[in-house]
Amino acid sequence: MKKLRFRTRLIIAFSSILAFMLVLGLFALYELNTIDKHLQRMYNQPLVVSNAVRDIEANTELISHKLDHFIMAEDSLEAAVHLKTINTSDKLINNSFKIISNKFLGETTSIDSLHNAYKNYSVLVDDIIKLKKKEDIVGAYSLYQKRGKIKVDDIYEKARVLTDFAQNKADEIYQNSIEETKQNIVLFCVVMAIFILASISIAITVSKSISKPIWHFIKELKLLYKKEETVQSVLLNENEERLLASSIEELKTAYFKLNTFNSQLSEKVKERTHELHKSKDFLHNIINNLADPVFVKDEKSRLIIVNNAFCNIFGVSQEEVLGKTFTEGLSKDEFNRINNIDEKVLENGEEHIKQDSLTTSQGDSRTVLTKIIRYVDESNKRFLVGVLTDITELKNQRVQLKKAKEKAEHSEKLKTAFLANMSHEIRTPMNAILGFTSLLDDDVVDESKKKKFIELIQEAGKRLLAIISDVVDISKIEAKQLSINLDTCNLNEIIDSLYFQFSIQNKTKDVSIEIHKSLDDNDCFVKTDRNRLVQILSNLIENALKFTKQGSVTFGYGIDKDKIKFYVKDTGIGISEKDKKIIFNRFSQVDNEYTKAGTGTGLGLSIAKGLVELLGGNIWVENTLTEGSTFIFTVPFVSDNQKETYVSIVKEDMIKNNTEEKTILVAEDELTNFIYIREVLKVFNIKIIRAENGQEAVDLFKENKDINLILMDIKMPILNGYEATLEIRKTSTTVPIIAITAYAMAEDEALAMKAGCNEYISKPVSKGLLYNVIKKYLHLDF
Repeated sequence: MKKLRFRTRLIIAFSSILAFMLVLGLFALYELNTIDKHLQRMYNQPLVVSNAVRDIEANTELISHKLDHFIMAEDSLEAAVHLKTINTSDKLINNSFKIISNKFLGETTSIDSLHNAYKNYSVLVDDIIKLKKKEDIVGAYSLYQKRGKIKVDDIYEKARVLTDFAQNKADEIYQNSIEETKQNIVLFCVVMAIFILASISIAITVSKSISKPIWHFIKELKLLYKKEETVQSVLLNENEERLLASSIEELKTAYFKLNTFNSQLSEKVKERTHELHKSKDFLHNIINNLADPVFVKDEKSRLIIVNNAFCNIFGVSQEEVLGKTFTEGLSKDEFNRINNIDEKVLENGEEHIKQDSLTTSQGDSRTVLTKIIRYVDESNKRFLVGVLTDITELKNQRVQLKKAKEKAEHSEKLKTAFLANMSHEIRTPMNAILGFTSLLDDDVVDESKKKKFIELIQEAGKRLLAIISDVVDISKIEAKQLSINLDTCNLNEIIDSLYFQFSIQNKTKDVSIEIHKSLDDNDCFVKTDRNRLVQILSNLIENALKFTKQGSVTFGYGIDKDKIKFYVKDTGIGISEKDKKIIFNRFSQVDNEYTKAGTGTGLGLSIAKGLVELLGGNIWVENTLTEGSTFIFTVPFVSDNQKETYVSIVKEDMIKNNTEEKTILVAEDELTNFIYIREVLKVFNIKIIRAENGQEAVDLFKENKDINLILMDIKMPILNGYEATLEIRKTSTTVPIIAITAYAMAEDEALAMKAGCNEYISKPVSKGLLYNVIKKYLHLDF
């Protein structure tokens, strides 16, 4: 040992001790592993079997209990709940049998006996359920009383055999474990004693080998301080102990140098500390001025740094949260969730990113993205650094974008279906018009059929016009270019007129039309847009008649405080709750046998809704499926006692030929339209002058002072109807000018009146309406 250096001696000593400790640790680990195996064996075999048997007993009792309630259940919903519980318990019992089969250490005959007992009980339960479903409650209950308890007791008895065996097996394993543990403890103590004695022996030996040179070193040090000259020559030929003694002077010199260096280092440390404080303050200011909440936790999940944004969002101060986990007051589940996240990030170093919802101190609900990472400093201390990013607006934008996308896709599908339907709707009347028009040229067709063909052409034309009007109206409504013209109108006259109109159109004898009016004829004058009101009611009445095959259609109005409540009620097929949500949407139609067989663009109710809202009201539907629907809408009730005079439509056979001296200027660029007007007015023997554009109309009026009436088309070349009317009004303010145009909007009528027209008629113009205009402005007596 003396021949070895100090370093070698120390290495040998500590290596020996570490080797002993390593062997001792491995031996202890082996014993712990043995104990763990015993415990696992005890749990995985007898205890697991015992628990599984108890589960079978408990679920069997639950099935018996729920079977009793199932038999006595008064309605199908309650019976379904109990039956579901029975089926769930049955699945749990089967799972328990699988566990027992895998873990049971005894004979399988005991398991088979219990399993067969439960199978017999399951057959009995199925028989009782079948009797209950056949509503044989007496039979089901009798079978339950007679055999149910016997089967359950049989299961309990066979289950007890498995439980007793498992318990006995658990006791046996436990006793064996205790004996083995005692033996292992004795062995462990013996080995530990041997290792301790060996370590003490090595320590004493090494201590002696090191202490002797140290004593020599002290002696030499004394000689050095006495400055004996013989020391130097002696040290040159001595071993390492003497060499250590000779280096004492160098150590003294080095000590003084080290002391000087420490002083300089202290100054540098002070400077560096000051810089670090400045850097810390700078970093602290940066963190505090961040918009997102930032926090730092130590290894025990205690907050050690939080910025101002963190305090603001939670409504706390830094003093209130620093040094705390910030989980105080949370529920146990929430505490465990946060604690598990912190531990996982600290242990694994995996970045944690999760979206959470929180309520701010102001009570606002916000959605934040929480990001937590692990930071390890130079001293190997671990910290949690977290940032909360408010993504509420981003999430809302995503939701809105998703809704907008879904809405756009749905709208695109509806538009595609609408275009296909519109193509069909337009082609059908056009086919009738073109087809029957071609038949009119056939000489083989007699006059009676030709008359019938003309009627069919007129019907197809009206239908085509209605389709075009619907498209124009919905386009105006969507573009918010449809204006409302409020004027005095007679509610009772509107109801009577619609009743007369639809009574003629109604060709179904099994459907009657009824009306209801709440105001007297003297008090029924209100301010509203008559044309739009008639349009709304007409759409609703047409729908009611289309979907009512038997019964009645009733429409009318009532007064509800400051509102007029109109309704259209039918006894038709009704509307389902699902369809009620879409019937007012554009291009939407209820899918049933009537809509498949019928016609329509799917715009009527959407137009009605848009017009009602423009009038300042609401529209909704109340119905019972298969028993009819009631469409209700409201408009503001603005009473107006100024009564109007309405010109009735006259019949052709009432006209008297007393118009020889009258002249009418017809401004119409389309030849077919002019021919139609000319043929209608032939019965009056009126002199007719045609202008093919607006400028020509102005020139002809100036040249013919005897013109008594002007029928003015709006859309014409050179000058349109508005411009031509303005020019004519510069010359004459008395001649009646009637605007006749395909423009069918109320605002177009307002423009015509503003230009100077006396009246406005939209195409196509019926004979009766044209006769009324002639009577009114030429003062004829029919």
